[in-house]
Amino acid sequence: MRTHAFRLGAVLFLALATTGAFAGDCTGLLNCNDCASIAAISNHKCLNGGTCNAAYASSDDKVCICPSSTEGVECQTPGVTRCAGGSWCGNNGECGTNFRCKCTVGFTGNRCEESQPPDNCVIPSNHQCLNGGKCTNNTNTPCNCPPNVGGPSCEKVDVRVCVDGTYCENGGDCKVSGGCACDEGFIGATCGEVDREWFQARYNSGGGSSSSKKEVVNVAAAVAVPLVLIIAAGGGFMAYMVHKERKGAPLFSKIDDVPDVEMSARNALPAPAVAKA
Repeated sequence: MRTHAFRLGAVLFLALATTGAFAGDCTGLLNCNDCASIAAISNHKCLNGGTCNAAYASSDDKVCICPSSTEGVECQTPGVTRCAGGSWCGNNGECGTNFRCKCTVGFTGNRCEESQPPDNCVIPSNHQCLNGGKCTNNTNTPCNCPPNVGGPSCEKVDVRVCVDGTYCENGGDCKVSGGCACDEGFIGATCGEVDREWFQARYNSGGGSSSSKKEVVNVAAAVAVPLVLIIAAGGGFMAYMVHKERKGAPLFSKIDDVPDVEMSARNALPAPAVAKA
């Protein structure tokens, strides 16, 4: 039985290989170029209008020459948006923070380059869980979201999820009492709103560099901790000195009270004899 299955698998493999169903084949694909005529990249294809690089000589070269609206080895990621710093977001995603993109429904990844269909829920009906979230079939909490993802539909990425299930955006921290402690420039229950007044005041003041709240706290802590230790050590030393003084062992002695050893030794010697006339 196993031998028969192995033979059947081998036949199917050869059939697929001869019909070109593996990498490099453009059967049924639009705007696709098969690179079979270029020996070094014969197992590749260039999608979305990309062309095979006939000058390919080493792994440092590009396999495909892609249109500006696509990215990937085989130009497989369309709908590219160019972001600051040379980054990009694919599949019509928007440039976000921390070099991560805000992806459209059905895509995920730092650059929205990965296909990830939403999970369609039964309860509540027509509800979808995005970005890898899974349906719980619970009306109150319909989605179970991956780490650092929040929202009723897991639509918020790169967030800090709090113990109570809420989340904080844009670098906000979860407060013990509930809610978010927002960083400068952001306001709102989840720090998801831009603080336009803060930015306007910053602009009016000339836009000079200003440390964020977290940076100020960190600097204050770095200065305060050593200072507290020094004060504590000094206080301990003074307490020890006071305790010693009370026991009758003064910390310092007057110079006049210290006996002159040399003079005492001389006084102990007999006076020299006086010669008789």
